[in-house]
Amino acid sequence: MSNSATQPPLKVIIVGGGLAGSLLANGLARHNVNFEVYERQEKNSKREGYQIRLGEATFIGMGACLDQDQIDSISKHFGRSASSQAPILYDKHFRKIFEPGRDPNYTQSSPISRVILQDALREPLDTMGKIHYQKKFTDFRICPGVHRDVVEVNFEDGTSDVCDILLAADGNNSQINNLCGLNNIEELSSFRSFLTRCDLPLSVCRRLSPDPSSPIATLHDGKTLYFQVYMPGDMTARLENAEAENEEELASCMLGVGFFVDRMATSRSFESLSQTEKWDAVDHLFWDWSPKHRDIIGVFRGQEMYYGAPRVSSRPSAKWRKSVTSADDKRLGNPHIWLIGDSMHSMFPSRGMGGNQAMRDTADALPLLVRLAETATTMEGLKEADIIQACDKYEGAVIPRAFEWVKRSGGKNPMVSAL
Repeated sequence: MSNSATQPPLKVIIVGGGLAGSLLANGLARHNVNFEVYERQEKNSKREGYQIRLGEATFIGMGACLDQDQIDSISKHFGRSASSQAPILYDKHFRKIFEPGRDPNYTQSSPISRVILQDALREPLDTMGKIHYQKKFTDFRICPGVHRDVVEVNFEDGTSDVCDILLAADGNNSQINNLCGLNNIEELSSFRSFLTRCDLPLSVCRRLSPDPSSPIATLHDGKTLYFQVYMPGDMTARLENAEAENEEELASCMLGVGFFVDRMATSRSFESLSQTEKWDAVDHLFWDWSPKHRDIIGVFRGQEMYYGAPRVSSRPSAKWRKSVTSADDKRLGNPHIWLIGDSMHSMFPSRGMGGNQAMRDTADALPLLVRLAETATTMEGLKEADIIQACDKYEGAVIPRAFEWVKRSGGKNPMVSAL
């Protein structure tokens, strides 16, 4: 008697509908693999205007998961000439000290609004009814099945779902990372950072930066500053043409600031300060930097800050699952639990590779999941050994690649070159 007559098809549950989770879901849909995506936030929860620079790693993931029409549609939103504009490193006196874009080995990238990219990846999932919002993951358990174990996934609202592969795309605060026994992500309590954004006229962008199409980065004395202007479509050309009608057109701008806690001269914790007091503290933090740096900070004054301590990961052993496996808790090291992106290899944003490596993971995961789905339909059916082999192959590709970028991005040292 064949297993295929009684075995259900493979099912994948993705916890986290961020960029990597949504991208992989599109790939599963293209290959008719059964899946569901569960996202903790509301459908229209967005942080408008924040940008991500997409490089070769992302395009490999997109090439695996999206059709060409989807890729072309997303590409229309890139800053037209920005792919050749690398960040420029300045010292605290705003003297240019390094232009990595002049290095032929520098990995070029294209900026795009995170909101635009997220919407493009989620739209097909919304249409299919495959992404479910306001579903906060709480825990999972391994349940014995007739032919193979399955995973029961539970949510805060009391609902649950069952799958063969639980794929954690729940970011650097991943509960699934802890529950499956990896536990390789820690908060860097000595350092804090924040992001903020605003829309500025092109005339102001030109005043703030010698070349607004190139991000500005400065690192000095335990403090970092990063400023970027996002110019979609033909805005770059209009920036270069300083005609009166172009001067008031708005561009989306982003500021990132980081600092060691002991550099912040406040009697109370930064978290406890009012918004006005926080900006006063930031002004004082950079009091001896150049007027240009202080001008950049000044145009963002009053904007909301997205603030927190960075979370960074340590490279796991290739045999970490075997080392944590326990007969008392089948969740530990279980090959039915896969981790993607920041849920495994969280890194500093200094090289802009966190999101890129997460989306690169999808190109490693997708063909293995498709193969498992195909195997489940054969006469032999899907066995535990097949899932173990696929999981090992996935992590064998992801761990050496992604953790090399964790290392290049500073490891656990935030004061690494932002370039």
